[in-house]
Amino acid sequence: MTNKELPAKTCTIDQLVTMAEDVNKVIEGKKTATRRNGRYADVGEIMILKEKKIRCRASVLSISGRINK
Repeated sequence: MTNKELPAKTCTIDQLVTMAEDVNKVIEGKKTATRRNGRYADVGEIMILKEKKIRCRASVLSISGRINK
């Protein structure tokens, strides 16, 4: 499925991981997935957590999206 075939995003990638504890886990590599309802990110998008770039490895569309440093 291409981005053109996906529904419009419901949120931005910066809203994907917001809880301080989860942010720390992502940075430490202890949290690699999150479950959200709606479309937050596409494969390859980058979010910045505490000045570290984190690349999304899977589309986050009402499924568990993999987060990769």
